[in-house]
Amino acid sequence: MLFLQRSSRHVSAIRRWHKSALEVVEQPAPEETVTGSFGAFIHGVKPEQMSQTVLRRSKRMVLDSLGVGLLGSTTQVFQLALQHCQQMYAPDDISSVYGHSGIRLSPTLAAFVNGVAVSNDGHVHIVLWACSLGIAPRQGKV
Repeated sequence: MLFLQRSSRHVSAIRRWHKSALEVVEQPAPEETVTGSFGAFIHGVKPEQMSQTVLRRSKRMVLDSLGVGLLGSTTQVFQLALQHCQQMYAPDDISSVYGHSGIRLSPTLAAFVNGVAVSNDGHVHIVLWACSLGIAPRQGKV
């Protein structure tokens, strides 16, 4: 005949490794992330610190991004995304969207819609500009 025994040894061993949700919440989040560090670096770079070649290429990339965004704003998928986002409530409609000078959305929704306009698997970096257009008004840059 088999008897099942309850052992608290295994449970106590596991509890030493497991942290409760409260313990995790009480710990502060890490101060520095890779994304935060990269963003701080980019934010601190001044035009006079860049070479003429880098400045020229950067300007060309910004113009390319604007052109792609304007063309992308004529697509059906962009129009669907824009209509959807216009129906969502946001108290801070301050950000522009590609190709529609009279329309303002919240920074988050504008970044999404502008990202849809420039979305392209072969041009991955281009969505950075779309996000920048969304957040720039809140930063007082536009």
